[in-house]
Order: sequence, then C-alpha cells, then structure tokens
Amino acid sequence: MGLRWRRKRVDELAAQHEKMVAHQREVLERHAGARQVVRSPGWYPDEEQPGQVRWWNGTKWTDNVRPN
Repeated sequence: MGLRWRRKRVDELAAQHEKMVAHQREVLERHAGARQVVRSPGWYPDEEQPGQVRWWNGTKWTDNVRPN
C-alpha cells in the first residue's frame, strides 16, 4: 500500500466524518424546538385568562382555575 492510497483513505474517512457531523447538527437543530419543559404539579398563570392561575397536574392542564 502506497502513500497515495493511504492519503486517499484518510480523505474518504474525513469526508464521511464531516457528513456524520453535519447530519448530527441537523438532527439536533430540528429537535431543539421540540424540547419540553418539565414542570412540577402546581398553580401557574393561565395564558387564556389573565389574572387567573390554572392547576398543572404534572402531566396536563386541568379545568381548575382560581384568581391569582
């Protein structure tokens, strides 16, 4: 195996690596907006009814509201 073959192989591996890194960046950027904030159960400001708070049960919003 000559030096040219080794250099060609190194170039091929570098190109494969660059493609993988670019793909990983793309996947991370695509899913960055899909992250969900984990909230503990509790009363949080109700975006639909200013001046009210709504109960978050840790999984979903409930129908329970009260004045802030």
